[in-house]
Amino acid sequence: MEKDIRIVFMGTPEFASNVLKGLVENNYNIVGVVSQPDKEVGRKRILTPSPVKEMALNYGLKVLTPYKIRKEYEEVLSLEPDLIITCAYGQIIPKALLEYPKYKCINKIRFKKSNSRFTNVNNQQSSNCINNSNINFRFY
Repeated sequence: MEKDIRIVFMGTPEFASNVLKGLVENNYNIVGVVSQPDKEVGRKRILTPSPVKEMALNYGLKVLTPYKIRKEYEEVLSLEPDLIITCAYGQIIPKALLEYPKYKCINKIRFKKSNSRFTNVNNQQSSNCINNSNINFRFY
């Protein structure tokens, strides 16, 4: 992959922050990061950012945290991404956003195996996947 491609990364949990870290440390052109809004945590209800948002801010990346990506995706489009990489983002991404980038979207999926079957994916969903151990890529 060319490293000058404009990439928007979309993710929320710790697993996704490791993917973002790999992209940044390998000098990919991350033009923006989209993550879930901050959540109240604990008894004191302390507003806490997602692991992806924290990592993105540490790297000085632009961070967007829309409450409903289905209605608030215009700012993502304004970043003019050539590629969107999603990893455990946590919301359904609208078709307009999936189809906008020149190189479309890649969804990095992490499966947990149970009884030799994938527990959270049905056959239709996995038809566009490249499978390697417990880490998979789905192309849109």
